[in-house]
Amino acid sequence: MKCPKCGSETSLKKEALQKSGLDYESHYCTKCREGFVDMKQLDELAKKEKSLRDAKKTKISRWGNSLAVRIPKEFATELKITPGKHVLVSRENKALKIILQS
Repeated sequence: MKCPKCGSETSLKKEALQKSGLDYESHYCTKCREGFVDMKQLDELAKKEKSLRDAKKTKISRWGNSLAVRIPKEFATELKITPGKHVLVSRENKALKIILQS
């Protein structure tokens, strides 16, 4: 992609928003050092930001030699999570992903 300011070629650069820490890719011009995002990148970033707005703070506790994440009641009720329910836990970049098992 060409830089809209000077017309030089750009490269993709990984960045993170300071406030939320969300990762995103931007186009970066090495000639004029201008950075910008296209509509697709902006849409992806907006979706990530929206999902963060629904997030809740919770506490990690010790459970034997392991750690446990407290699931807020609102989420547990909405997703029908009950004690003893099985889940898969995986790493995704700098995040944990919990997948409910049926």
